[in-house]
Amino acid sequence: MMKSYYVLIVLFLLGFVFSSCDQKEVKPERIELDGAIIDFLISDYDMEIGPGAALLITENGNIIYSKGYGLANLEESIPITSATNFRLASLTKQFTAMCIMILNSRGQLDYERTLTDIFPDFPEYGSNITIKHLLHHTSGLIDYFTLIADTVSQQLKDQDVLNLMMTQTTTHFPPGTEYRYSNSGYALLAMIVESVSGKGFADFLEEEIFFPLGMSNSIAFEDGNSTVENRAYGYSQIDSEFIRDDQSITSAVLGDGGIYS
Repeated sequence: MMKSYYVLIVLFLLGFVFSSCDQKEVKPERIELDGAIIDFLISDYDMEIGPGAALLITENGNIIYSKGYGLANLEESIPITSATNFRLASLTKQFTAMCIMILNSRGQLDYERTLTDIFPDFPEYGSNITIKHLLHHTSGLIDYFTLIADTVSQQLKDQDVLNLMMTQTTTHFPPGTEYRYSNSGYALLAMIVESVSGKGFADFLEEEIFFPLGMSNSIAFEDGNSTVENRAYGYSQIDSEFIRDDQSITSAVLGDGGIYS
């Protein structure tokens, strides 16, 4: 409870500082941070024998605080540092969207194209689902998580998601009429990038985004084809024990969550 009070106080003071920046008579050159207070606020993630987190604070494009807390690899006691590589999970979606936007900017892909335009064998319901619907989570596609058979043990890939969508005949609602967060849509967007560009999705990301932007520590991880350096692993806590729980049956799908950075 006391920590919650400290968090509220710090947030209030930061809010006061930022609101003061609009007043002409107050022009601070930078915000001074107290490392001890930050360490206290994030101490729950600074376990010597448990998984943790990395913290980075920037101001005007400059790094003003960077520190790792806890372990990236419990089995080998590897600490988290500013160089530790985490799975971005659904933050991947913004990069998938950027790939689509790159193709659009080059005149290779119109946002109004439909799933049946791109995948001729896609069921008729795809004729009403556009690229724009997929980007905006308004396609109404069934979530592929719910379609995986209990007998499936091998990790799914984006192509498998496309195959699952092709077994369906309808959507949750008429496309464009409602919002419903969709992992299925972003897996299909990755397949659209491959279909239109003629490149693998991971290769397109590397060649068109990561390399040009100097993101040398970012990668769309494909087991057997690539390696994540300085990788932080995921764990689940059962009582007082941490169990590595880093991969699930859906972790190999790239378009909705496969980037590490």
